[in-house]
Amino acid sequence: MLETDHDCSASDGRAVINVRYQLRVTGLAEPDRTMRVSQLHKALGALATTARRATSLVATGSGSSRGRAAAWLAKATDFTVTGLKPGSTVVEVAALPLGVADPERFAQGDLWDTESHADFTVLDIAARAIEEAKDPDSDGNWFDSFVLESILDFPVSTREPAVSYAMNPVSAHSRHRSFVLDGHAKQGIRKRLQAIAGDQNRLRLRASDSIDLDRITDRWPGDESIEELMAMLD
Repeated sequence: MLETDHDCSASDGRAVINVRYQLRVTGLAEPDRTMRVSQLHKALGALATTARRATSLVATGSGSSRGRAAAWLAKATDFTVTGLKPGSTVVEVAALPLGVADPERFAQGDLWDTESHADFTVLDIAARAIEEAKDPDSDGNWFDSFVLESILDFPVSTREPAVSYAMNPVSAHSRHRSFVLDGHAKQGIRKRLQAIAGDQNRLRLRASDSIDLDRITDRWPGDESIEELMAMLD
């Protein structure tokens, strides 16, 4: 059964159905249902930033959060924490569907996913970004370096192997997403970020040299990988 909040309304006065999730934190040193303020602040901050950057990537093509966030994005990422529950430490949150935050923008899919994201929330997109970042075989459409950096802000490390985060929707709706993140997963994500940074540095170094742009344009229709582009620049 989908649990909902009706604490806000759409512009036409209709009640808005927020989607509820449970963020379960395990392995903490504190007693059940307790969590250090510093850790809670970092965890929710990392979740909010990942959600904002991943949603920005889907909507605009870039996960950069420089400058003031658009009104619809600020509205969508201002999710509600509804309380702590027993069972390790469970933080309940509720988020607004993107189709309510900006109906026109999310009525259709994006460039690589033609399915509408109107009933997604920013937390669904964050969860998908985290799960794809963990998968070494994923195509990388749901994250960029900005998104990976925010995922790495979750306060968990290999020094605390028992600590992990698992977010699940309180809903049977198959489109709502979940994620699991622990120190081992963060190691793989950090390596992925380092690889992206290395590719970008190589590209900048090559671009600073004298380049026959006509030769590259003739040979590069636009869908090669960075590795193939590097070979052209050699």
